[in-house]
Amino acid sequence: MIEIKNVSKWYGNLQALKDVSFSIGENEIVGFLGPNGAGKTTAMRVITGYFLPNTGSVRIGDYLMDEEPKKAKALLGYLPENPPLYPEMPVSDYLKFVAQLNGVSRKDIKDRLDFVIKKTNLEEKYNSKIKTLSKGLKQRVGIAATLIHDPKVIILDEPTIGLDPIQIIEIRNLIKEIGKEKTIILSSHILAEIEEVCSRVIIINKGEIIAEDTADNLRKKLQPDRLFSIKISENAEISDFILTISGVKNCEKNDSEYLIRTEDVASIQANITKAIVEKGYSILEVRELELSLEEIFAKLVKGE
Repeated sequence: MIEIKNVSKWYGNLQALKDVSFSIGENEIVGFLGPNGAGKTTAMRVITGYFLPNTGSVRIGDYLMDEEPKKAKALLGYLPENPPLYPEMPVSDYLKFVAQLNGVSRKDIKDRLDFVIKKTNLEEKYNSKIKTLSKGLKQRVGIAATLIHDPKVIILDEPTIGLDPIQIIEIRNLIKEIGKEKTIILSSHILAEIEEVCSRVIIINKGEIIAEDTADNLRKKLQPDRLFSIKISENAEISDFILTISGVKNCEKNDSEYLIRTEDVASIQANITKAIVEKGYSILEVRELELSLEEIFAKLVKGE
C-alpha cells in the first residue's frame, strides 16, 4: 500500500533523510519511531506529499506522489499532533467542511458523516461546538476528519499525547478497530502504545532506517538468549546446582533472586523448574525477563 524507495531529502547542507526505503502492506498497523531530530517528521511529510524528496520515490497504492499527487493524496488521511480543528464550529459542520475539502460528493457526505460519527462514538456530540469538547473527544473529531473521505492509508502523529489513561485506552482501541480496514502509520513517543497497537516497527535515526521488524524479532536479535528470574522459599545457595541444568549458560544470585541466562530452547523454563523442585526446593516465583521496546529502541539508537 505504501512503498518508499531510496528517498533522500536535503535542507540546504543538511541531509535529513539518507536513501530511506521501506514498504507497508494493506491493513497493516506500523509504528514509526525515532529520537528527536532523527528525520521522522521529514519522512512523514514526504509520505503525505507535503515535501517531495530530492531523490527516490513515494508510492501510495498505484500512484507515485511526484507523478499523480492528487490521486496519491486522495488515498491518505493525516492526523497531525495538533489536529487543525475550528473551535467555534459544531462537530457536524466541521466534518462536512472537511469532507467537501477532500472532494466527497454532495450526495455521499451524509453517509460518510454518519459512518465516521458512529465509528468514533461521537453521536452525543454531533451538534456540540468543538471548543466545548474534552481533549480526548477533540482527538476523536480529528480521527473522524481523517476518515471522512474513506482513505486507504491513515497517518497518525502522537494521537494520544496529553490524554488521560481512560482516553488513551479508548483511542488505542479505536486505532486497532480502524486498522482492520485501513493501513496505518502510527508515530508515538509512548513505546508501550506502539507495542500494543502495531504489528511491526520501523526505527529511524540520523536520517536512516536502522531497524524494521516485529518487536519480538528485534528482541531475539538483541537478546538471543533467554533470561529468567527465579525465587525459592529456602535460604540456600543453589547457583552451582542451577549451572548443571542442561541449557543453562549463566546464573547469578541477587539477594533472594536467581538470574538465569539460558539457551533459547522452548522447554527450558519447565526443565529448570522441574530440576529445582526435584532437588527439594520450593519455588515462589518464576519470571521471564524480556527487553522492553524502550530498551530495544535505546540499544538500536546507541548502536549497541
